[in-house]
Amino acid sequence: MRRPSEKTKQDRGYGTGHGADYKPYIKAREFNSSGTCSTIIDWKHGRTIELRSQGEKWWYYILRWDDDALDIREQFPLPIEETTEIAMLKGYNPVQRGKVHMTTDMLVDYSNGKKVAYSVKARKNHSKRALEKMDIEKTYWEGQGVEFKVLYKDEVDLMKAINISNLVMFYKPESLRPGHRIDLLRHLIITKQLPVNLSEELDYDKIGETYGITG
Repeated sequence: MRRPSEKTKQDRGYGTGHGADYKPYIKAREFNSSGTCSTIIDWKHGRTIELRSQGEKWWYYILRWDDDALDIREQFPLPIEETTEIAMLKGYNPVQRGKVHMTTDMLVDYSNGKKVAYSVKARKNHSKRALEKMDIEKTYWEGQGVEFKVLYKDEVDLMKAINISNLVMFYKPESLRPGHRIDLLRHLIITKQLPVNLSEELDYDKIGETYGITG
């Protein structure tokens, strides 16, 4: 896929909206040659989520599981003029000569009114240029009164993320097979009607016995 120009993205409203109506500034298919990009369907509002790395995918499941996370806007664009000015003040080269929007991996709106900007990284041994970009991003968000956090792929609770990813297709009652006990258990877990430890491999027979759902 040919990547749309910055003008095309702005004309189409990329990077605007909320919830199901949000349009990510970058689509995963723009980078399909990397092999790590993916799309998933948000189980709560049904929008296609555009993720550029495996780390982003796993962290998305973790962040979205939190009921206090009301909205997650991935690939969120930052104003070119402001990030360019920050770069120049710090003595850094502007990103793509100040002609391309920097993006934040995930901007999360919480129920208490707080926003947190998350940058997801594969590893901690950053290059000098990567550190400069992170500093620009951090400085921008701090200037907006928004907390900035870096999340690392190797720090995610992988079992929990995998469990959530395997459960989300059972979120809606109409997705359940009639009389299928495991489907029902999965639905009750993903809708948080059955508390379980998602950091462990799920044993549905044991869960069913614990809650008296057998047969």
